[in-house]
Amino acid sequence: MRPWLSYSLTALLAGGIGCASEPILVASRPPAHYERLGTTTGEGCGALLLNLVPIEMNSRVERAYADALRRTPGATALVSVDLTETWYWFVVGVSHCAKLEGIAIREITSPSGSSEPQSPPP
Repeated sequence: MRPWLSYSLTALLAGGIGCASEPILVASRPPAHYERLGTTTGEGCGALLLNLVPIEMNSRVERAYADALRRTPGATALVSVDLTETWYWFVVGVSHCAKLEGIAIREITSPSGSSEPQSPPP
C-alpha cells in the first residue's frame, strides 16, 4: 500500500472515532399533572477549534435546557420544545450554538377539580 494512502486512511479513521458521541436524553417525560408557567428560552454554545478540538460541544443542548429552566423561577421541566442550531466561523474554528424555546412547567399534586392528566399543548 502506498504511504500516502495508508496515512490518509489512518487520519480518516482517527477523525471518525474522535468525533463520535453517545445520544443523550435531554429531559424525561412531563409529569402527569403540571402547571404551565410561560414561554422561556435558553442557549448553550461550544466551539470546534481548528476543526479538530471540541470544546463543550456535546453538552450545549443540556446547558441550553438548564438555562431555559433557570430563567423561569419554579420551573422543573419544559414541554413543546423547539431546538435551533446556529454556527459561526471565527479565525481558528467554528462556534456552534443550540437555542431552546419551550413552555416551562412545574409539577403539581393534582389539577383543581379534575383527576385527568393534563396533556401537552399541540
